[in-house]
Amino acid sequence: MRFIIVSPIIVTILNAKFCTHAFQSNAKNESNREHDIRKKMTASERMITMSALITSRPGDVVKVDYGGMHPFERENLEIDPNGSRKLFTDGDYKPIRIFFDTSKMIQIVIEKLESSGTGDVETITVLNGFIDKIIPQAASLWSSAIRVIPVTGSLIIKKESESQQYSTCPIGDGHKHSEEGVENADLVIYVEPDSSYCDEGGAANRPFAYPCELDQYDRPIAGILNLCTAWVTKNRNGFNRDGAISDSQTKLAVNAVIHEIGHVLGMNEELFKFFRNPITGDPLTPRPFVGTQVKCLTGPERLMVKPSCNTIEERVSAGKRHFEIVTPTVQAVVRNQFDCQVLKGAILENQGGDKSCFGTNWDQRYFHEEAMSSVYQTTPLILSPITLALLEDSGWYRADYSVASTLPFGHGAGCDFVNERCIVDGGKVPSYSKGFFCNRQLKNTDLNTISSVYGCDAGHTHKAFCNLIDYNDTRFAKFSSPPPTEFQYFSNPSWGSYLTQTDFCPVALEKKSYLCSDNASAPLFRSKYEHYGDGSKCFNRYSNITMNSVCFSSRCIEEENVLEVYVGNETYICSSDNQLIKLPGEDFSFECPRMEIACPQFFCPGNCAGRGVCSSTSKQRQCDCFDPNDDTKGCTKTQIKESETCGDLNPSATSRWTIFSSSILCSGIIMAYLSA
Repeated sequence: MRFIIVSPIIVTILNAKFCTHAFQSNAKNESNREHDIRKKMTASERMITMSALITSRPGDVVKVDYGGMHPFERENLEIDPNGSRKLFTDGDYKPIRIFFDTSKMIQIVIEKLESSGTGDVETITVLNGFIDKIIPQAASLWSSAIRVIPVTGSLIIKKESESQQYSTCPIGDGHKHSEEGVENADLVIYVEPDSSYCDEGGAANRPFAYPCELDQYDRPIAGILNLCTAWVTKNRNGFNRDGAISDSQTKLAVNAVIHEIGHVLGMNEELFKFFRNPITGDPLTPRPFVGTQVKCLTGPERLMVKPSCNTIEERVSAGKRHFEIVTPTVQAVVRNQFDCQVLKGAILENQGGDKSCFGTNWDQRYFHEEAMSSVYQTTPLILSPITLALLEDSGWYRADYSVASTLPFGHGAGCDFVNERCIVDGGKVPSYSKGFFCNRQLKNTDLNTISSVYGCDAGHTHKAFCNLIDYNDTRFAKFSSPPPTEFQYFSNPSWGSYLTQTDFCPVALEKKSYLCSDNASAPLFRSKYEHYGDGSKCFNRYSNITMNSVCFSSRCIEEENVLEVYVGNETYICSSDNQLIKLPGEDFSFECPRMEIACPQFFCPGNCAGRGVCSSTSKQRQCDCFDPNDDTKGCTKTQIKESETCGDLNPSATSRWTIFSSSILCSGIIMAYLSA
């Protein structure tokens, strides 16, 4: 699940009760105290606390065996002639092997079968489909995109050291995984179905995942995926009776698991402080950790560990306060993504509520439909270079940017797209927002009876509606309060997107949309010349009376840097952004999309993998790699950049306290706010 709310009062009480005397008790007593307080928490609060309890691997626990091949093992590192850098190659990194322990989920299926002889056939079919189809499909994406130094032999998951319980993984004494380990695995994810967490919210509780154990270099080697079977089965039309994957709800399930795996891998505000220099293996945030008073996005100040300034920085843009990831590969990718070479970093979600301090997802306002943005939908999410860059900058992974897809939203839109307001002058769409944000009001009843007209989504893959609503309209009563002052863009202050995570900026709506490349999703009545199927894109259509959208077959011609559009028996050429083409003998024109959206392969593939600058000196925009000897289109031969060091983080006697790496102390309690 994305959003779990923990009362700030609980956090304050826990801070007061335990942190004041943190150094007066040994690690064992602190663990007992934490156990007592957890019993008084709700299930959601307990799980958030457990995720925040993740700590470095104690020295008395056996290290994960990498066969002597891990580049961070000092005895294997070479020193360059000036003695300042450790050198190694990426050749020993292999696709990550993710093992899902679904034994508890399988047990539910068995119990349902035994309870009535045949059990609930549809529920069993859906659960089997989730185990056999959804999980493997999500895991396969990550395995193709991310590489690690592979574990040698079996991966042992340990629960405790001699001095403390440092792992929160759901395995007991004598468990097979702590004795024999898991073969052919670099990451183990335990699927925990129908915990007390589910009882609090039922089917509304979407999956919620977090890491539960780290290796000696702080890479997550185990995690927990909390899964409510009621959520899996609430819309059984997502599966055929034979368990085969079908459409909308299945896409939502795949998107959910992809997203949650990302939180275990590294896209997690509790893991940012563990990031390491990808070249040297040195921690980016100095050890032992130092706690300080932090003014979070919402709520009171918190006493916690803030990642170093070479990882996260606080900024204000377009009048809104947020935190940004400023690691070097992320910085290079985000600059290339938006064609703005002065950006400092990638913005984290600032609409997370009281449970999140820095943000644990990409901000939906800037990274709409990215796999690790704050809202997943039934349309396929995009695993983009920005997420791969963050995982690389953690120091634990190498990425294959050919697996990533360029995020259409905001691609090449320029600095104003990031720094200025999405809608201006009481309701106008400025040039930098054109194609990404919209201003056509949605008129409907509960999103079922829609009377608005179609436009195009940001990627020009769907005919879709603008999700701009009037919050004072009683038909939209199920949505939250009207936009706050800082998010009011229209002359009518009650107007705004119902998707609050976009900072109330209206965007194309996924509901009731038509996928142009899918003939099966085509409406019964089509416009003249419309074509649904492979290669079709959405084009805005203008006549003397209305503006609507149509699906036309098209093809990117890389040799000429143009988009060919096929209308009836004629071929038309899109050679520039927003070009209007009038059809002879017809009363309408169609508008060409931004070329960087329609044909992103023309423009710096993979955002130059964060290893170069996307140069705008030519029409096609090409990568200028940091390594001048790299002649690849996407800078794939250039080595990842080394992270920089930054300011003094020594504690002061009055405002800071040290969290010793050998003890959990009260760190988990004061950080019981993690957003999934």
